[in-house]
Amino acid sequence: MKNPRRILFVIPTLRTGGAEKYVLEIASKLAATGHHTHVVSLGPIDDGFVNSVNLEYVTITQLRTRKVLSIRSIWVIYQLFKYIKEKNFDIVHLNLLGADILGGIAAILAGCPFLSTQHNTRSWRYSRKVRKQAAKFLHRGVMYFAHAIIAPTLSVRNYLSETTRIPVDKIKVIYHGIDLKKFSPRLRKIGTYLRIGSVGRFERRKGQIYIIESLPRVLSELKNAKIEVWFAGEGIYEHEVRKRAIELGVIKHVRFLGTLKDIPAYLAKIHILAHAATEGEAFCYAALEGLATGKAVIITNTDGIPEFIKDHYNGILVPIHSSEALADAIIEVTKNPKIYSAISGNAVKSVRPFFSKERAINETFQLYTHILNKRKTNH
Repeated sequence: MKNPRRILFVIPTLRTGGAEKYVLEIASKLAATGHHTHVVSLGPIDDGFVNSVNLEYVTITQLRTRKVLSIRSIWVIYQLFKYIKEKNFDIVHLNLLGADILGGIAAILAGCPFLSTQHNTRSWRYSRKVRKQAAKFLHRGVMYFAHAIIAPTLSVRNYLSETTRIPVDKIKVIYHGIDLKKFSPRLRKIGTYLRIGSVGRFERRKGQIYIIESLPRVLSELKNAKIEVWFAGEGIYEHEVRKRAIELGVIKHVRFLGTLKDIPAYLAKIHILAHAATEGEAFCYAALEGLATGKAVIITNTDGIPEFIKDHYNGILVPIHSSEALADAIIEVTKNPKIYSAISGNAVKSVRPFFSKERAINETFQLYTHILNKRKTNH
């Protein structure tokens, strides 16, 4: 390669999650094409998750910090500053609140251009907790100096442009993408068995408990079907979901599979993909992967989700905090094969070819080039 770039990605953790997958896949792809990519995690690293991506040419470093606003944060900023200077990075790409603040300050001190992907709007919203609100105030200040901000959906861009002082021309919408070759269509008819899937880290805001609470009614209405819910993911909230399943007497219908390396194989075995997040879902990789494989995706109507899922066309949108609406949707697509078939077919068509990983990475690299060329011209 004539002019390889040196790119640093900074993220709070490398545990299973959409933002983490986004970082590793971009870093991996750019490294495979000759660029020098480094990823710094400011927290825990899940080796199983990291090893699920081909990172042969990517350098991964860990700089642990427990809180954004702490004495140790000063040390982390200094270490990032040194790392940026020593490796002579062309650009720094930040992801999520902690990385935005600490990585942004380090990049400013090092005189290195930086940008950030805003994976949700939570980090911009008001918090009653003083420490969190102070971090969010600092976040806004640092992001004002970013050379660009990537919004994964129009809803995120609109929110940022309406509620912050960040110029709208600094915000670039780049929809995430997936490996469409890996997630090929696998349409399944609902017969005797009904498998409902859910992919994601167990956190309260992910709403897995609403899927559990929808089960009693689903089991009552669909008495002739053998119904199971397969949860793929791990997290501290899992014990609460298990406890609720036991309380409702549905635990025998629920399987907790942990973190899975082969998500395409998992999706091939389910009929419905349910996602009941209660906040901050600007984008959802799991939903996109479900669409690509032809699953009937039932998902809460939050933030940017309606931009790629149209109700009763390629999925079903339900209100947040409603196990009843979730149950209604599951029962509807199961009892109506024509609706299920139409949604599954439209799901596949709605994803291809636009939501490809290649398109998303190319647009991101074009933005890097634009930032660096503009900086060169200004100097």
